[in-house]
Amino acid sequence: MVFSEKRVHPRVDVNWKGEVFASDGIDLLAPVQIHNISFGGLLLICDRPLVVHERYQIQLPMVKTSIEIAWKHKDRYGAMFVDQTPETTDVIQTKVNELLVESALSGSFEFPGGFF
Repeated sequence: MVFSEKRVHPRVDVNWKGEVFASDGIDLLAPVQIHNISFGGLLLICDRPLVVHERYQIQLPMVKTSIEIAWKHKDRYGAMFVDQTPETTDVIQTKVNELLVESALSGSFEFPGGFF
């Protein structure tokens, strides 16, 4: 069997602390560690069980937004950003772009097809 990459957006490794809330955005469920991020979602590590296909709110260092858990493996969860406002989308895309440029300039990330 050949593995096919399904990601549309490049991802950047990060080491951020965050918090996951119930979908109402009020009830704090657990602290999380953000492992990587892209325009479309993120990989988080959480000691508390989260449910695949459920929606949650997540507090990132720069914004609070909605996610849907796409998959899980042990304490790792892949999540997609959902129901974002244009402002939230802009904040996340701006931060990811900054991180991609920093990674490219440091040599730790290679853009497909080149960068400059």
